[in-house]
Amino acid sequence: MMDQMWQFCGKMFKVVKIVNNLFDEKEYKMYKTRSTLYMLEGLICDGEVDSFEYRCDRSCYLFWHEEWLEKL
Repeated sequence: MMDQMWQFCGKMFKVVKIVNNLFDEKEYKMYKTRSTLYMLEGLICDGEVDSFEYRCDRSCYLFWHEEWLEKL
């Protein structure tokens, strides 16, 4: 889990999409995910990632593992 995701824990969000495949732009390959991932409405990466030297400007959805979520 990325540090920026903790602020959303304990809150309710709508599932936008269930993700079973990811595209690696660097390798130009499609991969099947090992476990189901979820994209939640409005939860987009802010670009602040510790391992990046500069802020990312891509605005990607954050991916959530099923075991991290509670179904209501």
